Order: sequence, then structure tokens, then C-alpha cells
Amino acid sequence: GFERRRYEGYFTDLLGVSRRDDTVRAGIDVVWRPRPWAEVRAGYDYAWSRSTSDVNGYMSHSGTLGLGGAIRF
Repeated sequence: GFERRRYEGYFTDLLGVSRRDDTVRAGIDVVWRPRPWAEVRAGYDYAWSRSTSDVNGYMSHSGTLGLGGAIRF
């Protein structure tokens, strides 16, 4: 996904410059069900933000692992 944020007013009033952030996010999840009642999940997420404020720009990578189960009555 893509997101653009503009900070009107407070950032300009506080620091004397305007601020705009452009953020790109992408992710993928994979689920494997070895049994009807169990699942194993793995995921990866990537985010990159470019900002007119140097301290607010970043790039991040994160991953997740999960186990799940269901009990049916």
C-alpha cells in the first residue's frame, strides 16, 4: 500500500518548515495446515518511509511465526 501524510500547521509553526511523509508498505503471509485442526503461519512485512523531516524517515523489515489450533465440540 501507499500512504501520504501532510502535516499542516503545527509542524510548520513549531520548526518553521513543512513536513510530508510518503510511506510504502508490503507484506506476505504463508499458512500451512498439516491437519484440519492445526496451522503454521509465517509472515514478512516491509515498510519504507521518506519524509521531509530527516528523523522521521525509515526502512523496516519484520517477520512473524505462529502456530494455531482449533478445538471443536
